[in-house]
Amino acid sequence: LESGIDSKIVRTAAVQGKGAKFFDWLLNALKNNAEIDLFANTYFSPTPQNLLNDALVPMITDYAAFPNIVHVVGNKRLSRCSLGQMICQMLANAKAEIVPVDAELISSTFQYDLSLVPSPIIENYTKKSFHQYLKELL
Repeated sequence: LESGIDSKIVRTAAVQGKGAKFFDWLLNALKNNAEIDLFANTYFSPTPQNLLNDALVPMITDYAAFPNIVHVVGNKRLSRCSLGQMICQMLANAKAEIVPVDAELISSTFQYDLSLVPSPIIENYTKKSFHQYLKELL
């Protein structure tokens, strides 16, 4: 920003979709009805990849309308456990057991809260609810 170059900074987090390691692992475990340990004491902003796409296209075509720094993230602050439970409920035949566990935050790479708040302008360009975006990925 200090360079004076006309640019935008897009901040996103935990993009979820096919090809994302956590998402692929979780979906596979849920479909195989596995017992899954998921952190319940750390939070993040999962961002469905189709939500990210819907927000980036207008940012390119209507560049001037966007602020210099834009947070393009899902509008839910969730634990991995909550996300797993949400996706499990969306899958018709999933009977996986999700076990809430606590991450060891002292020596872990996980932090308590990595969530972001989406920039208000994103609401004007996203076409569906968080749940609808997530369901499309399944």
